[in-house]
Amino acid sequence: MNVQDETAQQVLTSAQKHGLLDVNAEAMFCKTDPKPLRVFLQGGSHDLDNQHGNWPLANQQMDSALRFMKYDRKFLYGEVTHNGNHGGPTLPDSLRWLWRSDESSIRNGGLSIPFAYELR
Repeated sequence: MNVQDETAQQVLTSAQKHGLLDVNAEAMFCKTDPKPLRVFLQGGSHDLDNQHGNWPLANQQMDSALRFMKYDRKFLYGEVTHNGNHGGPTLPDSLRWLWRSDESSIRNGGLSIPFAYELR
């Protein structure tokens, strides 16, 4: 084992020790108070499935959690792999959807679009 492998193993061991690899983001969304977020997800049925998990399933679970908590969300799911051939062409419409001026869909009221500037 070389120095780089030993360092990676130390980081992994430390993360496991502190429970950082057991984070379930979907559950965190369901167990915390809603935030003033608008979320756009894009994924595909042929996305990665490797040692880090099944990405198509993770995207579907995240969308389900966001829907359960009534977040303003949109999930674009296709028959694609992990590349820009799906997200690239849809980027303009995705950005228009994210930055639309329909404030009624933002939770906790009072935030104007684009609200990201107010949170800096």
